[in-house]
Amino acid sequence: MATINFATREITAKVVYFGADKAGTTTAVRHLHSRLPSAPSRLHRFGPSADAQILYFEYQPGALPRFGGFDLRVQVYALPGAVRRREHREEVLRGLDGVVFVADARRQRTQANVDALLQLDDMLEQHQVELARLPVVIVVNHIDDPEARSEAAVSIDLNTYAFPVLSAVASDGRGVLEGQAALLDRLSLQLRANLAGELSGLRLEAVHDPDTERDDEVVKRHIAAIAQRSTELEAVRPGWDDLPPVEVSLPLWATELESLRPTQVIAHSLDSDRVVLDLLFEDPESIPTRVQLTLDPRKRRHSSSAPGDRVGRYLPDSDSSAERDLPPVAYGVLGVAGGVIAGLLTGYLAWLTG
Repeated sequence: MATINFATREITAKVVYFGADKAGTTTAVRHLHSRLPSAPSRLHRFGPSADAQILYFEYQPGALPRFGGFDLRVQVYALPGAVRRREHREEVLRGLDGVVFVADARRQRTQANVDALLQLDDMLEQHQVELARLPVVIVVNHIDDPEARSEAAVSIDLNTYAFPVLSAVASDGRGVLEGQAALLDRLSLQLRANLAGELSGLRLEAVHDPDTERDDEVVKRHIAAIAQRSTELEAVRPGWDDLPPVEVSLPLWATELESLRPTQVIAHSLDSDRVVLDLLFEDPESIPTRVQLTLDPRKRRHSSSAPGDRVGRYLPDSDSSAERDLPPVAYGVLGVAGGVIAGLLTGYLAWLTG
């Protein structure tokens, strides 16, 4: 929700760059920050991990005319697909006024684009915001990739609401400024409509606060809200500690792992009904070896294969039917013979002692 501050004569609007993982959301915002003609604030980073960072900065687009005596301040966020935690997404999307959806033109990312747009629509709906009524621009990134689809083909998949569509190569900044300018045009139209008393998808809240919130204060506020939200979510998550574990010990045999000891679990994942473990082993001289171990509950025995062709083979279950043994009748013959021999020995010992 944009705010109109009568004390500072400013309108503050929030713009979020959103897209699938590796679509180029973060790269686009970085280039936007470095190429803006007006001086922006410094580029802030915060998020759940070093690999999943939200970017933030703010600036005043001097090229736009004033809105009834008010200047426009734009807060820009990058919410990449790698940021998946619910509390981070909700905090960034709360109260947004415009979206730059960064689509990936690469053919193998077609479904990822659709999934990301559906996620965005669903999250906005939870905040009672209609995506179709917001100022939105679709920027098709990676158009220079050999496997890139055309802008028109990507638009057919995503552009149900006839948003403006532009092409970009975020890695070198092409199309980034144009995408931001297109969004500001749509944002300006809705702001002016709102100020004129017309219906608009953009909501405007009036405030009177002479102390303008600085960019670093905005980031601190977000971090505090995310921390609080994380605590609230933790309280309703299932208590796995109450679930008793089933302990299973699996003997591991592999010639490749002789004299090695496991030191770290790098990653783990579920593939259908198999468990894939990415493990780190070390030898006595602390030289690391990375091993990918697959646990497949469907396989009770492994087919015969040359030693060393597979890492992480398990000892097979014992199978008595596969062992070489005497036929059942032999056990009967041996039993009778043993009884006769034992009887003769007993009689012979009795004769000696008598």
